[in-house]
Amino acid sequence: MAQHSVHVREAAKYLSKLRLSWSDPDWPTNFLVVHKEDPTLVGLIREVVQYLLEDTPAGQTTIVWLPETLTEIHGDRIMHGCPETVDLVVTVGGDGTVLGAAWLFQEVVPPIVSFHSGTVGFLNTYSLVQHPQVLQQIVTEGCRVNIRMRLSCEVRREKGPVTYHVLNELVVDRGTSPMTTLDVFVDGTRMTTVQADGLIVATPTGSTAYSMAAGGSVIHPGVPAILITPICPHTLSFRPLLLPDSVELVIRVNEGSRGNAWASFDGRARMELNRGDEIAVSSSNFPVPTVCREDQTRDWFNGLARCLHWNDRPSANHLGVEPL
Repeated sequence: MAQHSVHVREAAKYLSKLRLSWSDPDWPTNFLVVHKEDPTLVGLIREVVQYLLEDTPAGQTTIVWLPETLTEIHGDRIMHGCPETVDLVVTVGGDGTVLGAAWLFQEVVPPIVSFHSGTVGFLNTYSLVQHPQVLQQIVTEGCRVNIRMRLSCEVRREKGPVTYHVLNELVVDRGTSPMTTLDVFVDGTRMTTVQADGLIVATPTGSTAYSMAAGGSVIHPGVPAILITPICPHTLSFRPLLLPDSVELVIRVNEGSRGNAWASFDGRARMELNRGDEIAVSSSNFPVPTVCREDQTRDWFNGLARCLHWNDRPSANHLGVEPL
């Protein structure tokens, strides 16, 4: 047992320092560019595409894939849609753009490097103006990647099962009903019955999103955990819970609930859940590798300081002058 425990800890340390690299002749040749819906970005995206086509070591073999809606950019080696094989995903936008890119791959996810066009988030640490240097370094020298946990969410209802893999969170809420009642099971054992506006089941990556706004804890992305955060519970003693990622969590709409519930997966695929319907949640076998700027921990703490102004306070006013 002790030996297995050591192996598990060593594997965790290895994942936190994982590097991604390519070598000749296996340079990446299929790039997917995902961007937020903003007409003002077309010119900048064109520059990124031009760089990928002309200045990467892959040379004339490079193919760049763009969303079908981006018809303004076209060329011999520019395709529209989402291919089955992608070597590197390049996102331009905010954290939501990264979520959208990960959502495209419901199984194996290619590495994602993200650029922001103004507003910095937790997942996009590079400025778009840095794209030539960043992409050149990634392709020729390699980079560190953050292996971000996803949740596998299997919806079980009369219409038949369907599974989604989410990077941020599953949300089960009351919809238009005044309240919802949810039964929660952990590894087959009933944990509790929740009367609330809803329940958030988040990953460590998602802990700084909706879950945090609802009072949930902030979790380092390297912690293998599942976070349960209630939305306006009817008992003040129901505080957010942190469970190991090895458990299976089942959320079932109570037969006596006042109304049906609604579920959304990273804000997508919103669906109605009838009484008796349930969602089984577990750690997904298909995580999301995102390119680090420095390393997993420094990027995370920089994100806390930059996005949340974590533990930041105004300087002391030694003159005793009231601010205007």
